[in-house]
Amino acid sequence: ALRPNLVHIHNVSGASLAPYVACRRAGVPVVNTLHDLWLTCPNNMRYQEDGRYCSPAQFPNGCGRCFRRYDYWGDVPQRTRLFRALTSNVRYFISPSQALIDRHVEAGYTPERFRLVPYGIAEPEPEPPQHPIVQQLARTASTQPTVAFAGAGTEHKGAHVVLAAIPKIQTQVENVRIVVAGGGEQRFLDQFRALEPGVITLGPVPFYDMRTLFSAADLSIVASVWHENSPVVIYENFQMGTPVAGSQLGGTPELIDEDRTGYLYPAGDADALAAKVARHFRKTPAERRHMRQHCVETVRTRLGLGAHVTALLGIYAEVLAR
Repeated sequence: ALRPNLVHIHNVSGASLAPYVACRRAGVPVVNTLHDLWLTCPNNMRYQEDGRYCSPAQFPNGCGRCFRRYDYWGDVPQRTRLFRALTSNVRYFISPSQALIDRHVEAGYTPERFRLVPYGIAEPEPEPPQHPIVQQLARTASTQPTVAFAGAGTEHKGAHVVLAAIPKIQTQVENVRIVVAGGGEQRFLDQFRALEPGVITLGPVPFYDMRTLFSAADLSIVASVWHENSPVVIYENFQMGTPVAGSQLGGTPELIDEDRTGYLYPAGDADALAAKVARHFRKTPAERRHMRQHCVETVRTRLGLGAHVTALLGIYAEVLAR
């Protein structure tokens, strides 16, 4: 009834592919932003129960050994082939990272159908934190080395890697406090709480309070063990001038400039993660200040909302001109 000129679809994982079929029938052109690997895997991550990556080259139609504890949708025969067919009318897939494009090309999608457009993030409005511990952390930000981890009890965000790294970090960085935010599996949360008082476990934190938490931290950890697309948590940290130690997997290496806006380490390697954290705190205060400045500069020049919208409008114009 609406007859739009163009439809921009995001992630319909857990719903259905009916919008693509409806657009085909109505003759409406489609672009589709990809946020994860849902077109190629029922759990959106190509992450197996044993923690290994499921390769499209080895398992073109799925491995059958998916990690199923969080999200699992569309487990049908010949799933990848079916989803390719049902999305065949997408003019362009928009991907925030080259890594995600590469994973889809491995699964049989043609490279010409993709456009690389990093996410864009708006400048945050200043909001006073509501969480009492976040308020305290903000007041005492300069009193001791502070490391933040927002993955809490989530396996594929690397909770087990951070847990293994914490004793090594505490050995190498004197008086460090590690702040863990978010929910997740109780088994991980209990292990973090067992490490108090050196580890502060906050549980779920209000959205705007996370910016204050990142601002109070000297360094943030993004320890994902799956091919994450372009983690928005890195953008949020950069906005607050906080460097990130991130796993060298997925789209994370495309965001972090080593020793300038953060550090990269092999995914799953707790020793390497601890070494990167220690390396950060061995830098002089002036060197760390320069890194904070580079983080803000990066998000304002490369990852701003204006650049993102301009790129999208260019893609819309290109599709409509056809």
